[in-house]
Amino acid sequence: MGYNELFVKSFRYGMMFGKDIKPGDSVSVSVTNTNDIILAIKKAYIDMSPRTFKNSNSDEKNKNLNSKNKESLFLELANKFAEYMNNGADNFEVWHYDICDFFIKRFSAILKEAGKNPNDATYGKAQKIINMTFKYLYCFDDAYRYAKRFEPCHMALDSYILNWVNEWFIEQYNQGKTQGEKINKNQLPKWSHLAYKAECGNVPQYIEIQNAIKVKVSKEFGKPPIEAEFEIWYSERKKVEKKEKKV
Repeated sequence: MGYNELFVKSFRYGMMFGKDIKPGDSVSVSVTNTNDIILAIKKAYIDMSPRTFKNSNSDEKNKNLNSKNKESLFLELANKFAEYMNNGADNFEVWHYDICDFFIKRFSAILKEAGKNPNDATYGKAQKIINMTFKYLYCFDDAYRYAKRFEPCHMALDSYILNWVNEWFIEQYNQGKTQGEKINKNQLPKWSHLAYKAECGNVPQYIEIQNAIKVKVSKEFGKPPIEAEFEIWYSERKKVEKKEKKV
């Protein structure tokens, strides 16, 4: 029995990205192809948990988000990713902040139009769709050719990644601080509630945690965060599954 790469890839791309591939088609997805990038964005959008967006008014009827506006937003995001993959960025941190900010503003308007709370478009949710898009792009056929583009990428923060970093992060953060300045793990926001940065000495937010992740990954893995994330996420998920089996 021979190995049929075409049908195996068709199944993989169909399951992961909903890419419709027929026998005889050229089977590949590229990090520079806008149509392929949209597949990754749509997958990342589901990871962002759109079902959690609430109505802004209890009397407001539950409307669906405008699909045309969503598709337009996905296309604009895909164009930004394609531009980055082709040409890079002078400063990745600035580029990352700008694309998250762009998503927040555009998606807030889409939520408002549907009668939902525009403030639900948090930085935490923006980072999820942007960082997960990079993670899925890293699985594309030609990602290895663009390795340098992936090196500065952030980890997608979710409950597994935060579980891995938070205890270590709190220990590092509290060093040298007075009792009144120290924080505990329970004070850190959930990933979906994160702001970009802490204000006026308040609880650390997204960028403080990402900077800590870079330090921890460098010490423990010696590889870019996006590479280490696959191993870390798998390990943390297994820990949770093991605990759940004991209950």
